[in-house]
Amino acid sequence: MISVVIPTRNRKDMLKECVFSVFEQIPAGIDCEIIIVDDESVDGTSEIVSSMRSSFSNIKYIRQQRHKGCASARNLGIRRSSFELIAFVDDDCVVEEKWMLNMLKAFQDYPEELAFQGGTINIKSPNWLQRAYKRLVDIYGQKLIRHDCNVDRVYTDVLGNNFFTRKELFRKYGLFDPFYDFAAEDMDFWSRLKEKGQNILYIPQVTARHRYKASLPGFCRQQINYGRGLWRFHERWGKKMPLKQCKRRHILIEILKEKESFIILPIHLAAGALIRLGCFIERILNPII
Repeated sequence: MISVVIPTRNRKDMLKECVFSVFEQIPAGIDCEIIIVDDESVDGTSEIVSSMRSSFSNIKYIRQQRHKGCASARNLGIRRSSFELIAFVDDDCVVEEKWMLNMLKAFQDYPEELAFQGGTINIKSPNWLQRAYKRLVDIYGQKLIRHDCNVDRVYTDVLGNNFFTRKELFRKYGLFDPFYDFAAEDMDFWSRLKEKGQNILYIPQVTARHRYKASLPGFCRQQINYGRGLWRFHERWGKKMPLKQCKRRHILIEILKEKESFIILPIHLAAGALIRLGCFIERILNPII
């Protein structure tokens, strides 16, 4: 019936919560396999998966022998999947109630459609950095994702952490591009679909909660990697950076409306600077792409 692909790297505790949340949402009588693709974790992820497999026999565990990035991990999951319906969820997400039930209903209600985007809720955190960054992501998300007023379709900047497709989509348009081994592989894929006129339906009832657990060094690495991925995307597509689609003054106005704007604004400025640094690093390391 359906395969659920979860790429992971060095997040064994989050992965366990993610997998258990998926299992809780599998309706009775539905054939489902969970494919965990380990991108060369070194934190004991394999042991955690082994313990889960003793309770759940329908887990497939695949390990990449070297770090290749999320695009390669998802592609491996697609190739090893047994079913025509495929769902993707990231290891730092926990799926909500009726996640799979609503997903299967969408497949049934839209039999001609190949690609679907689920809803994402960013979980609040007591940590000031995580809380501020979470709110910043929410603000950008509200500005970047555009919906048609008649049909629930998302046309750009689809989130890769919670989406579902028919396998026919990949036979028709190809897999994720492993060229994006840092970030932006989902943006590149959706851009290819958009270029070919392929619809992406937005189904907010298929909801996952996204958790941020970044330390300050982790936040810096993440933004630099975003910058490196965005530079590759920019060079390949010859487009403006996606973040430039929003007028900066609109983002600043939204930030200044927030109660914690004195925290969010520096995070916004720091993230922008780190992303630009990542772009510069990638430009130096890969002058010819």
